[in-house]
Amino acid sequence: MISDRVEHHLRKRIENLRAGTMLPPQEVLVRELGASRHTIREAMDRLKRDQLVESTRGRGTFVTSRPRTKPAVHLVSSCMDHPYNLMCIGVLTEVLRERGYLVHLPGSRTSGDEWRDIVCGHEQSAGVILIGDFGREDLQRLSETCRLPLVHVSDTDEQFRRPPLCDTVINDNAAMAFQGTDYLIRQGHQRIAFLGWGSEGIWDREVRRGYQESLLAHSLEPREDWVLRVPVATAPDTGPAADKNAQLEAKSR
Repeated sequence: MISDRVEHHLRKRIENLRAGTMLPPQEVLVRELGASRHTIREAMDRLKRDQLVESTRGRGTFVTSRPRTKPAVHLVSSCMDHPYNLMCIGVLTEVLRERGYLVHLPGSRTSGDEWRDIVCGHEQSAGVILIGDFGREDLQRLSETCRLPLVHVSDTDEQFRRPPLCDTVINDNAAMAFQGTDYLIRQGHQRIAFLGWGSEGIWDREVRRGYQESLLAHSLEPREDWVLRVPVATAPDTGPAADKNAQLEAKSR
């Protein structure tokens, strides 16, 4: 998203500035970064929330002199050895650190102290991401008591069989991609990114089709810059199994 790129740029700039340094006026940032006023304000609001900058009416926005402790995001996995969960943890950790967040990975979802910390919320915490298959009772309890933003990343359709309990990112087939995108649009979101494997395999094409069809159903034009790809390094397949896969792929086109 554009606001994410603007925020990332401003964070990098602030790292090299002394406390009390005034940032350029909004109209200057609009010209420099090629972004709208709304996008600049959105990025600035995030920096203020993390206590990196503060604004004084009539004077401008300044780099704060407060301790700049990086906010933490809790990644809570339902299982520490499930391939899907491990993939999500790796990708999310890389993205969060690139955005300047600390990543806290509790050792166990049932650890009393850590679970209470997550529910009550640390002062510097930015939110909680639940990864994997969590029971509805767990989600219900957390959504009712957790003061932090809560997101569930899952490869099941639990959140769409019944009314959702929290924001959800789902990884499944075309029908589920359609339903997930439709749900987010009905919640008021107008800019929804698609995260795929960056391949032209059957699965990636199917899920992307569901995503695009849902946008079009709400008269929202799919945009190429909203399609993000997770880079996957794979060795070329050889032998009979690879030939069979190639034949199946060709038939599906």
